[in-house]
Amino acid sequence: MTVEAVYLPDGSDPVSRSLLDDPRLRRYFEGFGTQPDDVGVVATCEGVDVGACWARCFSPDAPGYGWVAADVPELSIAIADPWRGRGLGTLMLRTLLDRLAVRGCRQVSLSVDPASPARRLYERLDFLHLGWEGTSMTMIRQLGTAAR
Repeated sequence: MTVEAVYLPDGSDPVSRSLLDDPRLRRYFEGFGTQPDDVGVVATCEGVDVGACWARCFSPDAPGYGWVAADVPELSIAIADPWRGRGLGTLMLRTLLDRLAVRGCRQVSLSVDPASPARRLYERLDFLHLGWEGTSMTMIRQLGTAAR
């Protein structure tokens, strides 16, 4: 799902799976579920994983792209192309936000290309623009508030 999470503008070549060898990207999935702050949801259809939304905390010496603080989990979301635009992203993201809030997290962050359609989903669910990391936006959302 990490490959599916990479935003590609229309007409771009597909992402190579070799991208998963990049240590900065590997930290989003390597050993997922072994850290106490790892949380995620998976959408399946007829036994096939079609989407995932997950979050984990990163340290200041190995931050993620949307890193804010060591106690603020950073989320990732991916939906297989044929399943996009069907409400799965909203459902998975709301579920993840609820799970993070139940765990006592006060905020969650993310990184998004400003041209990505996902940006509209994040804004609709009350994520706010916090800053820039290169050409990507860092967004943050307070938890414990209702997602519309």
